[in-house]
Amino acid sequence: MRQETHFVWQGLRLLQEQDINTGKYQTYCYEEHGSYTPLAVIVKQPSGYHYYWHHCDINSAPLDVTNEQGNTVWSGKYERFGFVRSSPLSFYSDPERKMESFEQNLRYAGQYFDNETGLHFNTFRFYDPQIGRFIMPDPIGLLGGVNLYQYAPNPLGWIDPWGLAGNPATATHITYQGIDKATGKPYVGYASMQGNQTAQNVLKYRYGNDFSRFGGTPPVILYDGYGQKGKDIARGLEQRRFEQLGGLEGTANKQNPVGQGNARRTEYLNAADEHLNSKQTGTKKGGKC
Repeated sequence: MRQETHFVWQGLRLLQEQDINTGKYQTYCYEEHGSYTPLAVIVKQPSGYHYYWHHCDINSAPLDVTNEQGNTVWSGKYERFGFVRSSPLSFYSDPERKMESFEQNLRYAGQYFDNETGLHFNTFRFYDPQIGRFIMPDPIGLLGGVNLYQYAPNPLGWIDPWGLAGNPATATHITYQGIDKATGKPYVGYASMQGNQTAQNVLKYRYGNDFSRFGGTPPVILYDGYGQKGKDIARGLEQRRFEQLGGLEGTANKQNPVGQGNARRTEYLNAADEHLNSKQTGTKKGGKC
């Protein structure tokens, strides 16, 4: 029997799957505007609506899925480069009750598992989780770095939802702050773009020139710098500003920008502190802030 599935996109982010054969629709909800971390999925079937919740790692990869009763219906164990050994689960104590399972195809941020090929669809490219590389060259060419097939230096702490991210050494990095429309609280963020760009271009690239989350007003650029050093400073300043504003209670951020589990936390914070100290003493170390 021929199987037909339609995919609906919200910009470059997967919004819905439509199974034409069964009439089953799956609508994805994400943590926040612009985020690629799935929060929940609403499943519409002829029998009614069902709700499932994603529990994700810091790199947006789903680890478990639970149903409305809090039972785990999917759990995935990730290998080094994102290959998942998944297992449908059920914790019903009644052995006569029908076992429930859930097909969960989301992987790293922006990736969708293709069951026929074993590859991950990564918006502009396909990613092979067995080897940790894209199977086609970077569509932006050498602007993404000299390695045209690289996914990321460390997939545990990096994301590339479009399949376009490149080497931080050849990118412009920014720290920005805006007012979240929904909460009225400040939101502190980081963004980057390949090449030597203006800070405003990086910000527009991050949000697709859609600043509705901030009530239509673009966030203020706190810092911009180039290369690996620029990234280190930008990420460190993101965390320091987050702390200065009161952390999770005082901001609209959902998590620490550079948490304790971040492998480069020390480097980021040291770079930011050195940058801030140099400003106080009047010595310029690079970047604009």
